[in-house]
Amino acid sequence: MRSALGPGLAALALVAMLAAGGTAPAAPKAPDPLESAKAALRTRDFANAIGKLQQGAATGNAEAQLLLGLVYLNGVGTSVDRTAAESWLTRSAAQNNATAAYVLAALVAGRAGSQPGEAQALLHKAATLGYPAAIEDERAGRMPLSPEWAGMSDAT
Repeated sequence: MRSALGPGLAALALVAMLAAGGTAPAAPKAPDPLESAKAALRTRDFANAIGKLQQGAATGNAEAQLLLGLVYLNGVGTSVDRTAAESWLTRSAAQNNATAAYVLAALVAGRAGSQPGEAQALLHKAATLGYPAAIEDERAGRMPLSPEWAGMSDAT
């Protein structure tokens, strides 16, 4: 069967269709290894969620490390443990998890005795990794959760 478009237009139509994803089926999405932990969080089965997150975090899964850090930071199903939270967030940020770097920047900025420039370096890392809030904070010259960030500073 001949194409009514002619060889040049048929080739162009094929290229346009492929570019738009017209004929090639999408590759199947890989299953999320943390879906069972996330489901346990959604259903408030915190003990199960924490166990699954600990397993994933221990094997080096940066997202599990982030989520476990947030669980400890906020006391979700456990008591608040800022030391454990910071430890897991640091491990996740070391694997270039932008969200972890941003949360860690806020923690470090509010912690007495932190190293000069440590929070700023974490904010810059999060911005470099493309985290939108970090990019905006860098542009505005503020740290996450600072009085300026919360709109609570004196505008004098």
